[in-house]
Amino acid sequence: MDPSGDLRFLWWLADEGAHPEGWLGTLLCLTLLTGRAPDRSLLLQDGRGAIRRTAPGDSLAADDVARVSLEDHAFGFALDILPEPAARLATLPVETLQRSEDRLESTYQGTIFAICWALTRHGAPRVSPGLRLAFRRLA
Repeated sequence: MDPSGDLRFLWWLADEGAHPEGWLGTLLCLTLLTGRAPDRSLLLQDGRGAIRRTAPGDSLAADDVARVSLEDHAFGFALDILPEPAARLATLPVETLQRSEDRLESTYQGTIFAICWALTRHGAPRVSPGLRLAFRRLA
């Protein structure tokens, strides 16, 4: 944790030449308590600065993601997830089934965020991959 309160995670590959071509990734399971509401959203910013807004419970896949922001206007905060360098992102909602009086209902529990960096043919990415998580207040 740095002095500003941000959390930083870094990965170092011990022997760059020993790792096969493929992916290095991590999973985060997060929730804004609802998968779809007008006051909650998921924002994706790519490496060129383009922003895409969607619901926090939507499934999606995107390349070159530089920032993921979970915004909660009901409680007035945002969580920024900043992959360093930009990464591939895939999200999937976690839902459970529960029985009501006359049917089964799906209930949103959260979203899985898979954040992945491509490994080069020679092993590690050019830069050691990392994540920064930062909370901020919304106006």
